[in-house]
Amino acid sequence: LDGLTGVFNAATIRELVDERLEQKGPKTHDAFLLLDADSFKQVNDNLGHYTGDQVLKELATVIKRTFRATDIIGRHGGDEFCVYMKNIPSVEFVHNKCRQLINSATRTIEGVTFSICVGAVIIMRKQSYDEIFQAADAALYQAKNLGHGEAVVVDQRPVEG
Repeated sequence: LDGLTGVFNAATIRELVDERLEQKGPKTHDAFLLLDADSFKQVNDNLGHYTGDQVLKELATVIKRTFRATDIIGRHGGDEFCVYMKNIPSVEFVHNKCRQLINSATRTIEGVTFSICVGAVIIMRKQSYDEIFQAADAALYQAKNLGHGEAVVVDQRPVEG
């Protein structure tokens, strides 16, 4: 576990997600979300690292409250968290969870508005951890380019032909 937030650490996330990717059947759809805090460096620089740590703990709590007990939740590092959602009922379900998380995580802490962005990828076929991480990371950068408190969900359809 991550010592600060109590969610899985990066090594455990990778191990658990790799296990799931090996077990995942072709008819089930999963999702991998990567999220990080908007302007988190500003929180640390202006309010101190203690306050930054409190923000990370609060963010972990919000993530745990937002997602299902069957989902894999972890802190990848710094202010970056991830969630692996097993057996999603629909792409819309993922969009709704992203919006719910963003709304729940937006806070004003000591005069600084704190928000997150989310990049998500729908997993419909066999892929490696590195492939889904890179796809979610690209979606996260797209979300950040849209502004604060944004989400981008990439629905990867299998290539046919």
